[in-house]
Amino acid sequence: MSNLSPKSQTGTNARALILAQLARFTISMGGTTVLSRLLSPDFFGLAAIVMAVVNIAGILGDLGLSVVAIRKMELSHKQWSGLFWANAGLGGLIAAVVAGISPMVGRFYNDPRVTPLLLAISSVFLLNGISVQYRVSLNREGRFARLAIIETLAPAIALVVAIVLAIVHPSPWALIAQAIVAPALLLLFSVVSAPQLPNRPTRNSGVRSLLVSGGVLSASQVIYAIKSNVGPLALGRFVPDATVGMFSRAMQLSTMPHMQLAAPLTRVTVPALSASAETTDFEHQVLKARAIYGYTVGVALALLGGLAVPMVRIMLGPQWMENTPTILAIATFGALFQSISYIFYWVLTATDQTKYIIRAEGLTGVLVILGIIIFARYGPTMIAWVYAAGLVVNAFAYSLYVLPRIGLSISHFFASAIPNLLVLSLILGGNLLIIRYLPVETSLTGYFLQIGVGLLWAAAILLIASLAIPRVRNDLQQTFIAVKRIAGIKK
Repeated sequence: MSNLSPKSQTGTNARALILAQLARFTISMGGTTVLSRLLSPDFFGLAAIVMAVVNIAGILGDLGLSVVAIRKMELSHKQWSGLFWANAGLGGLIAAVVAGISPMVGRFYNDPRVTPLLLAISSVFLLNGISVQYRVSLNREGRFARLAIIETLAPAIALVVAIVLAIVHPSPWALIAQAIVAPALLLLFSVVSAPQLPNRPTRNSGVRSLLVSGGVLSASQVIYAIKSNVGPLALGRFVPDATVGMFSRAMQLSTMPHMQLAAPLTRVTVPALSASAETTDFEHQVLKARAIYGYTVGVALALLGGLAVPMVRIMLGPQWMENTPTILAIATFGALFQSISYIFYWVLTATDQTKYIIRAEGLTGVLVILGIIIFARYGPTMIAWVYAAGLVVNAFAYSLYVLPRIGLSISHFFASAIPNLLVLSLILGGNLLIIRYLPVETSLTGYFLQIGVGLLWAAAILLIASLAIPRVRNDLQQTFIAVKRIAGIKK
């Protein structure tokens, strides 16, 4: 029997996860920079269409079972085996379905190159389905250092493979190979690190309740996955591959701070919130978590959006300047509101109230998906605004619907969130004005100067707000303490 290790709630393991995420963030940013210079935007556009199908179908391969298994205090080997076969079987089924529909997808886009790319990448579903519960075992045992190494080394090697292929033979296959090699290595490293064999599949594995809970969680993730990936799929029918590539690169950049720095904290935050769910300190912990997210990931997003022009020019190169900066600025504005909505994912998962996720996410998600399909013919900028509007509405839908149902005060929550959003908006908007009106040479030196001035502006806003608004000062202090503890500077 596997018991949830208390190590999963310690600062040491949180620190290991953060350091690993910083390493992966560096790898991801470096890979984005290098590959964007080696491959043309139309290659990225073609790969984006294929990866959109993979990302949507990939959510079904997990069924929310990884989070459910991590949260469960006790998990027998029999239950682990049941979850393993559920993930592996579903992953294999989805791989077969995606491979089967690949010719139809190619005909839909009138591009024969799509079919072999999608056929090859369908193997990813089976690889992920087999590996997920091995990584859950490492997580439950508190072996975060090992997990961090595995999840850093696999994408690093995959990136090297992609770069070599891009140099030798530039084509979308470099990006597809990267997407296949990473999960293959992740599977290999996970099995070696947590060696165990599952029992034979049986109906009486004791995981029925976990499948139900995971299914509810997965339903919300499916809506989110469709919403996040339908853009390239819809645009591919109306605009050239290069435009789809610029759109996908901008959207990927806008999600990097969140995906690299916030989502992995679920492994540490969910168990911690579960432990405090029945205490009087629960609301305080939720507000603190929201503030820490807002003043770390939120500030990174505001800087990225406000400095979109020099960031895109430096990171991606001149061939990406046509649409990418504008889309990035719009997308990051909407992403700022995740400082409100993403906290509810943590809270509802920790308190086993995932039914509210699908209810809050469902309506806004469907509206965004329909909006993207309807407005795709008007180009990528319009789609970016649809995404941003959806994130804003989603944040308020979560707040007004979920807070009263979990016993938290709406007024207390917004008293914390609104000053943070004001600060982030000033950082984003001020930097957009700086980029527009600060005269610099169109050279790397000029672009770095704009970034330097933008950083000074952000620091000034944070300083003035902390002096003028007690709530901001308190939130920044809590954030500073949390960052120091994670970094090991202060126990």
